[in-house]
Amino acid sequence: MYYRRAWVTFAHNTDIKDACSKLMSSKVEKYDHELNVVINRELSKRVRLVPSFTRSLYAVQEDVKQLEVLITELDKAAGLWTTPLSGNHDDESEDKPSEVESERYDNPILEELKVFKEETLKAPVLDHELDQGETDEDEIHIIHDRKLKVLDKLIIYLRIVHMVDYYNGTEFPSEDEMPNKIGVFHIRGPLETSNSKTSLPDVHDWNKQLGRKIQGVINVMRGITIPEVEAQLIGLKTQEEAVEEFIKLNTEEQGPGKFHCPLSGKKI
Repeated sequence: MYYRRAWVTFAHNTDIKDACSKLMSSKVEKYDHELNVVINRELSKRVRLVPSFTRSLYAVQEDVKQLEVLITELDKAAGLWTTPLSGNHDDESEDKPSEVESERYDNPILEELKVFKEETLKAPVLDHELDQGETDEDEIHIIHDRKLKVLDKLIIYLRIVHMVDYYNGTEFPSEDEMPNKIGVFHIRGPLETSNSKTSLPDVHDWNKQLGRKIQGVINVMRGITIPEVEAQLIGLKTQEEAVEEFIKLNTEEQGPGKFHCPLSGKKI
């Protein structure tokens, strides 16, 4: 069994619900395959928010590291901002493989990032007195949004050019073929006005979780997979096991040799 996707665009005066209802009960000509029709709807909440402490110095420092690696890897894989280097290396010894790169990578947006790191990501001098028992390490040092324009530019670049939603750590590799272009997009939420204080461990936990997701995107791009033994420990199933489990979960026995599928309402 396999699935093929297709998208149909109707004229504005078409009764789409009625058309889809008729398609649902039809079969592909010459094949005993039924159509599973889904009406595409606009996303109700396209822009979603992540915690406001993503503005903190320690979160932004980690973001800069992740974004630099991620954008570089994706750009090079797509052949963006690269130019071949001309040079003659005939005089090099044949016994020693050349480690000279054959192309030059120069994305101007990453040049802006270097300046941003030097000017913005230095540990700030506190402009207030510490409370009793409080240390400098307890401060998460919120950075104002106007100083994060370079960071925002990188995040938008990833979302539009490489279809990666950075703050969610998700890649949408076939999004350019989907009806919703640039669907879900996570951004920093507004600064909290409540008295609840974000702790430094919260920021570190966020960095770890997001780091694992971003590394997963990089690993998929590089074709890196985890060992099969390790995959089985975290729930890897064979195709036969997955099909058998799906059938058990989605069929109800109503008598000897008679089954009912709650998903489609059909009897087998």
